Amino acid sequence: MTAANGNGTARVIVDKSGNIVEDTVGLNFYHNYYEDGSPKLTEGVTARKGFSITASKIGILSDCVYLLPENEVRTSDIDGAAVTFGYRSMPYGPYNPDTHEPSGYYDMYVAEFEYDGIEYQIVAEQMEAEEVVKVVLSIICGEEVIVDAQ
Repeated sequence: MTAANGNGTARVIVDKSGNIVEDTVGLNFYHNYYEDGSPKLTEGVTARKGFSITASKIGILSDCVYLLPENEVRTSDIDGAAVTFGYRSMPYGPYNPDTHEPSGYYDMYVAEFEYDGIEYQIVAEQMEAEEVVKVVLSIICGEEVIVDAQ
């Protein structure tokens, strides 16, 4: 995976009183990019391949929920951090004009956890579950873990 050109920037928003209301950092790692810097879609499966990491000290603002229904959510203990993993089979196009069925489906995994006072969300597309766990381990354990999702 290759780091996006925009990595290393943060978004901080303060209210009129000077209080920080958003402190989001986003990092993207995908198999390839278009000239405008957006992740390239893969051949065959018209979707991105790679992962994004969103991190915040005051909490991630998110309008998407990728996890299973609450009664099915499971957490794993990774070196003392409670990590919640989610999965979704994502459709991709083109869609059949008559039946509206997608061309197929790809795997999307999400890992959410808090570590060292920072909240993280990792969204991985077209990657194996083991690769997503390696990304989480590299953050929590501080070790370099090679992720080869080519």
